[in-house]
Amino acid sequence: MSSARPRHKRGTTFRHVETLGFDLSGYEVTAQVTLHRFRADLAVRRIGDASRGQIELSASNDDTQSWPLGVVAFDVTARKGSETVTTPTHYVHIIEEVTR
Repeated sequence: MSSARPRHKRGTTFRHVETLGFDLSGYEVTAQVTLHRFRADLAVRRIGDASRGQIELSASNDDTQSWPLGVVAFDVTARKGSETVTTPTHYVHIIEEVTR
């Protein structure tokens, strides 16, 4: 059985849309990609209907140029006061960009 993961070419713009399913008013929302000791912040932008908690995560082509090859993990954390909500972890296979 194959466990195909989405692929992303290193050195190209990364975008991922996520719907958290709750109103994000008053929440600080952050996201990071990680692999072993590598850690990088993702830009978080609220999009669509704010009451549904729809966001877009992104990283520029310059940012992803330093991402390691292999499977990176990322998730989203929303914090408001003492409340913390974290999404399930997502995985993306980072592959080499061939054409420069």
